[in-house]
Amino acid sequence: MKNRHSAISRRALLPGLLPVLFITSSLFTAGKLSAQTVLAKTYHTEHAKLTESHDQDEPYMSRFFSIEDNLNLTVYTPNGSVEVAENSSLGGVQVDLYVKREFSFWRGAQSLENYRIIIERINNEVIATVENKDTGSRVRAGDNNQFSFQIQVPERGQINVRTMNGPINIDGVKGKLYIQNHVGDITVSDSDGELKVASTTGNLALNQCRGSIFAKSVTGDISAISSEGELRLRSESGSLKASNTRGTLIAATVSGNIDSSFEKIKVGVSLETVNGNIDLALPTGLGYTISARGMNFDFSSIRSYASEEKSEMMSRYMMIRGGELPVKLSSVSGNVKVTESE
Repeated sequence: MKNRHSAISRRALLPGLLPVLFITSSLFTAGKLSAQTVLAKTYHTEHAKLTESHDQDEPYMSRFFSIEDNLNLTVYTPNGSVEVAENSSLGGVQVDLYVKREFSFWRGAQSLENYRIIIERINNEVIATVENKDTGSRVRAGDNNQFSFQIQVPERGQINVRTMNGPINIDGVKGKLYIQNHVGDITVSDSDGELKVASTTGNLALNQCRGSIFAKSVTGDISAISSEGELRLRSESGSLKASNTRGTLIAATVSGNIDSSFEKIKVGVSLETVNGNIDLALPTGLGYTISARGMNFDFSSIRSYASEEKSEMMSRYMMIRGGELPVKLSSVSGNVKVTESE
């Protein structure tokens, strides 16, 4: 994202404070702390003035925290988007909460008093969360209020972001990233470290990410563009695409296609689908041991480099240039194609 700060860096740093109940979240679990526990903590309350705006184009609430090292950020919203972008020039963490209130014919305009909102700091942990007092982390039927966070952070830290209904965008952050939603697309760009991303119905886009990468979606597609490290991609019914990869790729889907290309392979490749096709482009000039299962095979462009080849009804084995790198491909009812990139 070329202008990663363009949408949020122009806004004034409007600090605010509202101490209430919060939830903490990881990739697959969420726990609650009591209000007594929260209020018993010693808060760092620099810039503690609360700012509220009734203009939906301006932040409803804003806070700034002077944290430059060892940041631990926890974000949750039941209905709305989350954007986290690196901006080390701030010297801290800027949190802006935007509220969009829409009128419902049956329910009217739901009061914001029905929500618990936290934007607070405990030592090096920043908590920015919203939950409905009646339903907790669940989205209430007919609730049209949207709570969206735009957050600017230092370059490195641990980031935990979760939404029930809304897209998530993470840009330029290094460290440990745990990202999860139920509905909505997730985009992570220019990360470096440990990345875990999960969505039920959203598409996942990983752009120029580096490190240990795990991404899972039940019905959405997953794309990893120019990423480096160990990539593990999994979807139930979505397609998987990993292009210009440098490292190791393990990808599996039930009914989607798998399309992958490499600039460099470090350990090996494992691609598996039940009903989809596999299209793999390997770096030129390396040695591969290819074990493949499928309905149809197209190895025509690499056959001239094979020192050994075996064919059975639904399987192929081929050794290319000594077979140093293992390549395992499997499709129950689809086609399998292997080429070498130019």
